[in-house]
Amino acid sequence: MTRGQVRVDTLPAMVRNADHFANHLAEVPALVVVGARLADCYATDTELGRLSVVGGASIYPAVQNFLLGCRAQGLGTALTTLLVAEEPKIRPLLGLPDEIATAAFIAVGYPAKPFPKRQRRRELDEFCFANRWGQPL
Repeated sequence: MTRGQVRVDTLPAMVRNADHFANHLAEVPALVVVGARLADCYATDTELGRLSVVGGASIYPAVQNFLLGCRAQGLGTALTTLLVAEEPKIRPLLGLPDEIATAAFIAVGYPAKPFPKRQRRRELDEFCFANRWGQPL
């Protein structure tokens, strides 16, 4: 199978999985769009000459709590922000008022496979440091 000029089976697993996810969205039992009232968001890092990363600081912890609540109920979730790029197209479909921006898109359903018994996570000292970047805890 090819996608454009690229053989799909040669793509990294993450890209193949993302393609599969996108191609099967119509089969997902529940799709959640998270909105944010822009007047309630304040990015404190806009003067740093780079992309702001703090504007969603009050939104994404709430999204994570939603994801954890779903998991506690045996539901699987997949979070993406790709829908945000299509906001002008979906705004009229959802009847979003002008002051609400799309912040996240979550697919929710019962997982096809059981949840893993053990999660694979990096060791904390690989990405947490003491006092300075790179200094072990």
